[in-house]
Amino acid sequence: MDRRRIPGVVSGLVLLVAVFVLPFGSDPDSPSLFGSMLPIFRDVGQVQQSGDSALVSLTFVMIGAFVLLVVAGALGAFPLASGVMGLVGILVVSLAPTVFFRGTGFSLSLFGLGYFVVWAASVAALVSHFWRPRVKWAGPPTVAEGGPVAAPPVAPPLPPGPLYVPKPVAAEAPGPGEAGAAVPKEVRELKPGETTPEEVLESIDSLMSREKSGEISSEQLREEVQKLVFRDSSGRFWSIDFRFGRWVCHDGERWAPRTPPSRLTPAV
Repeated sequence: MDRRRIPGVVSGLVLLVAVFVLPFGSDPDSPSLFGSMLPIFRDVGQVQQSGDSALVSLTFVMIGAFVLLVVAGALGAFPLASGVMGLVGILVVSLAPTVFFRGTGFSLSLFGLGYFVVWAASVAALVSHFWRPRVKWAGPPTVAEGGPVAAPPVAPPLPPGPLYVPKPVAAEAPGPGEAGAAVPKEVRELKPGETTPEEVLESIDSLMSREKSGEISSEQLREEVQKLVFRDSSGRFWSIDFRFGRWVCHDGERWAPRTPPSRLTPAV
């Protein structure tokens, strides 16, 4: 599971505990919201036959709010949906009796621990959606000794439609005179600030998953992937051409398809 989803999952579980376990009324011995709804579920047929339109409407609205809260707790991995549904559900539970029975007043003193925990869990789910740390790479860029210091070129343009991501491939063995001998991956230790093509693709996959789940917008996804420019130990620049799903190397004038080396350093 993506670690960024953990706070939302925890909020969802807390919401479910509040609905099914914690007392919903001010009396410590009062039942949970689920316990309060059980008689309503059993007597829904009699309520329909009573002919009291206000009571019938209130009954089905409360059932809908209860279902909404349960679904909100189950969707904790999607904190935006969980938080919105939880807030709507508990707001309906709070105001429905006042709306359908005009003489009924609203007082927080009538509610207990479960009621307030539902509010807190729903708000916490929303907060966990909108607050998340910025995507960080391995560290600040480093430049090989004696290597050229130059501003990174502009990454290849992004396609207007879907982004195509290259498949993981084995690193290309350097030619004679090129820096970095071909060493098995398991014995190569990354220096501070270095990353690998595999880690870059994993980060892109994580970003695309967050965009698909609604955690970030398409614009935010494109802003992040447009920053993906790297340098190798020889000072050459590398990036990904998302139009064709391939790695490219800048030859000083243009981006050309190449197989990336096993070590890269973020250039921006």
